[in-house]
Amino acid sequence: MCGAYMVEARWRSQKGFPTLDEYLSEAAIVSFGYNLATTVCYLGMGELATKEALDWASQNPNVVKASGIIGRLMDDMASHEFEQTRDHVPSAVECYKRKYSVSEKQVRDELDKRVTNAWKDVNQALIRPTVMPSPLLTQILNLCRAVDVIYKGEDTYTFANRTMKNNIAMILTDPIPI
Repeated sequence: MCGAYMVEARWRSQKGFPTLDEYLSEAAIVSFGYNLATTVCYLGMGELATKEALDWASQNPNVVKASGIIGRLMDDMASHEFEQTRDHVPSAVECYKRKYSVSEKQVRDELDKRVTNAWKDVNQALIRPTVMPSPLLTQILNLCRAVDVIYKGEDTYTFANRTMKNNIAMILTDPIPI
């Protein structure tokens, strides 16, 4: 993760704009922290968190990679405008826009397609489980669901506005009676 932050810092200091594929493969997915979050979540899963499971997750299998793409692209689309108001690393929006000289709407349409395809990869992993136990794969899905709630249409992670406050209240203070 530190290496990914260094790559992003170099891009920022040199005002560099990688291609979208370079951006995603060299730094952005790793710096989003999804791989680390997956492994950390596994640690709380008791006997399911075997050495094999942790090794599997750390090798960045397709389902973890797809989950990172969902998180990074949704984050970049939601926070793009705010991040342009300060000195920040280029986002996926900027990388794609600069390379293909297209409108922001066209960029968002393309990134939405990539998010949709990544969701298909996640769903496929759950439909056709690998050697990993289903609860471990479900944990990846749940992290994707959280990212979807946090970044769908707006960045409620950076700006914990009424939407996020209402979501938290529904879970913690107004639970569904069972």
